[in-house]
Amino acid sequence: MTMVDTSPVTESYAKRRPSPAASPRTYSEALGAPQTPDETSALLSRAERLLQSQGTSAPLLELTRFLGANSHAWTSANRARLRRLLGSLGAEVIGAIVKTLVAHPRTDILDDAELVLRALPEGDARGLRGLAMQQGLPAGVRACLLRAAVQARGPGSEELLLAALIDPEPEMRDAAASLVGELDLPNGRAILDRQLARENHAMVRDSIREALASLAE
Repeated sequence: MTMVDTSPVTESYAKRRPSPAASPRTYSEALGAPQTPDETSALLSRAERLLQSQGTSAPLLELTRFLGANSHAWTSANRARLRRLLGSLGAEVIGAIVKTLVAHPRTDILDDAELVLRALPEGDARGLRGLAMQQGLPAGVRACLLRAAVQARGPGSEELLLAALIDPEPEMRDAAASLVGELDLPNGRAILDRQLARENHAMVRDSIREALASLAE
């Protein structure tokens, strides 16, 4: 069966065979890969029952491989349901999501992952701040973690943004500049003015100017 490049999981639900190398390798016989909206709903129902009956999240962490799935089986309602289920797993889901993002740092997967992570309770989301500044992770993954951590608005968010603004990776500085504009910090204009004076990357400078313009509105 031909794989769809823009969807992480599209293999046959009936056969439930392992995904080829282009898809996440966290295949589970128990969860399969749905091909219709009804099959997706049934999969999520089984996962929810498993969580309720066993009280364990470990088998369900493999559901992160469906983040960003955009086949017809994954309707917006099913994707929202998946995000809620993953968010209910708490801090345990962070490592599984990061693993998926490192293997498949596609925009649609990053966006879905960010929505899950930013909805985590403050106590569960604390680990995001350290991961966002972990140099060994891809810049796109770190930027996703940064946005999720800062949008949670927990203690240390402003300090995290200041650290990200001087990160070696332009993508991190770009994300941080945009967040300063979005969050409308009391000293946001001063922070961005200082950053613009020292920033030499064109993409980041553009983001700083856009953030400054948004603060002026």
